[in-house]
Amino acid sequence: MDGAVVTGGEPTLNPGVFRFVERLREWGFAIKLDTNGSQPRVLEQLLPQVDYVAMDVKFAPTDYPARAGFGDIGALTESIRLIREKAADYEFRTTVIEAWHHADQMQAIGEWVKGARRHVVQAFVPRFDLPDPACRSMPETRSEVLQASAEVLRRYVAQVE
Repeated sequence: MDGAVVTGGEPTLNPGVFRFVERLREWGFAIKLDTNGSQPRVLEQLLPQVDYVAMDVKFAPTDYPARAGFGDIGALTESIRLIREKAADYEFRTTVIEAWHHADQMQAIGEWVKGARRHVVQAFVPRFDLPDPACRSMPETRSEVLQASAEVLRRYVAQVE
């Protein structure tokens, strides 16, 4: 094993994350950080210590408060900027939910992360243990919807997977 992923919940909320990352580095691990971008000041301090960052961009900025339960768009925007400018390597990623991610939402996400190296779109897969009961019965994202979302993002991002 030569790498470790620091993930959560949201790992940047844990005050022990700095010591944990430091310890992983001492042990010689490559380090990937998964984040929702809600803590840009913490993220800024962690960026020099990690090899890769994956930030979830769950929704278009205007949809965040209602859909994600938090809406500090300024913090998310700052995290996007920090990652684009200072991360050794990174990706933004969006789990596409057909009922919520139409072309206009994907365009808004593209404009938000414009100039990024990489954006990954992934299919939503319903599970019985999702926190939002309404999501448990939503359909899995169809491949043609995922492809259409990727096409929209290709106008803004260097590489879309």
